[in-house]
Amino acid sequence: MSELLQQINLSYLVCEKESPSVIRDKASELPGVGFHPRIEVEVLRKDLLKGDYIGESKEEILRNWLEKSKKNLFGYWQEYIDQRLVLPIELDFAEVEGQKRVVSKGIKNATWIDSVSEWERNGSIKDSAMKIEEFLLSSPPNSAAVLVSPGGREYPDTQTYIYWINSDGEIDAMTIRTDPNLEDNESFLLNSDTDFSPETNMPLDLKVEKIIRNPLFLRSFGNFGFSPESIIETIRLTKSTQGAFKDKGFEKLFSDFKNRFDVLEAGHSIKVVIDEFCSFCHKLIKENSFMFNDEAFIKIQEKLGETVLKMSYIKRHIQGRELDQAVITYRLHHLRDQDYENELRHLQTIPGCAGGGLGNYVNNGLGLREIAGGLGTEDQYGSLEFTCPSCGATNTRPSGQLISNCQHCGADVTCQ
Repeated sequence: MSELLQQINLSYLVCEKESPSVIRDKASELPGVGFHPRIEVEVLRKDLLKGDYIGESKEEILRNWLEKSKKNLFGYWQEYIDQRLVLPIELDFAEVEGQKRVVSKGIKNATWIDSVSEWERNGSIKDSAMKIEEFLLSSPPNSAAVLVSPGGREYPDTQTYIYWINSDGEIDAMTIRTDPNLEDNESFLLNSDTDFSPETNMPLDLKVEKIIRNPLFLRSFGNFGFSPESIIETIRLTKSTQGAFKDKGFEKLFSDFKNRFDVLEAGHSIKVVIDEFCSFCHKLIKENSFMFNDEAFIKIQEKLGETVLKMSYIKRHIQGRELDQAVITYRLHHLRDQDYENELRHLQTIPGCAGGGLGNYVNNGLGLREIAGGLGTEDQYGSLEFTCPSCGATNTRPSGQLISNCQHCGADVTCQ
């Protein structure tokens, strides 16, 4: 059997046709796990509509969307399935329209700022991101910018975003997940920035917003520079309770920092299933001469959900078992309907996905983030209230429905 498995042609497996299954299709919708294939595919629909206006080719639109989907899949693996405390953010310097800008790696002509949500935390995230880009563009190596985003009412964790210019002049960016209280967040800034002064009488939301609007800028000078490790150590020293996040200690946080560019021991298998999803999409659309129709969108949506379930299977049944890659490939391509159902039920129990906390996630441009305490102002399609990017008016979306146009000015707001 081992010789037979060694002869398996991976490219054949990527493209082989599987018998349709109602059970598998239902599981791939991922109800209650915080990752929404339907919303991801709606973004592709919206990108295609925008592309028609600016003359961008459908092939390029698909490539950019797949790059974003890969980042979301890797992010979901790292933060939710594998529960890591340090999440890499892939940024780079590049020229956009004749200017040096901070960009998201792998996505052409897309500045980092453009991906950051304008409505998140009353616009404070976007405002601070703009200041951080300006700092990064003008600072020498070994300088760092730090943005603290407390949990507040919305989130169960604090996410600290570190943007560090390494000795080669490149950006090394990452998200640090911890669970300090708001006073700990203020203490971190007080111990790092003498100009920061907390307001004790402010309402919670305004306290959170003030912390976000005060990013920390650490510019190197002479032989003195800053490192992410020193920033993490300051977080540890200013935290009033032991431990980094939930039941994980700072030893785990430092370990995850050291291995932040790895997808851990299951990394190759995770990469394979994500690459398989991308290959499937390319093949499907190419066979249709890059004509997108409802049937194609449904197939992409089902394959995306199936990919998430395979990543869950890798975590529970493959990671840490030192299996031969050919055996892993064989198992992943011969999962039964029951296997997919089992992985769906497992994901629904993970705190931060659903079940264990009825959580959900949003992507605010800085990365994926868990929503605290249930769906609240969210449902399976995202935020129930959002600001129109064209006129600035607030839209209220009925639960369980998507809105295509702003209720005030009529602008396209699909999947805001």
